[in-house]
Amino acid sequence: MLKDPIFIEFLKYLQYWKSPEYCRFINYPNALYFLDLLITNEKFRKELANVSFRNFIHEQQFYAWQRRSRHLYGTGLLESDNDDKSCASF
Repeated sequence: MLKDPIFIEFLKYLQYWKSPEYCRFINYPNALYFLDLLITNEKFRKELANVSFRNFIHEQQFYAWQRRSRHLYGTGLLESDNDDKSCASF
């Protein structure tokens, strides 16, 4: 499928998501980077046939989101914030 010229043309069509009127609706902007890779990089498309490569990409993307989430939102309540807060105290 990734070798099919019709599919590559479809991927090129999807680049309209980069325009300002559409990109504001994208929740995962890294998808546009992967879209570019799929369109322009034949080696990347070939490597996607390899399951370990797909797993590697998936893991790296997860770690990037995890790091970004921690950076933006922190790691949760601190221990001092959680002291003496139980259902009985409400």
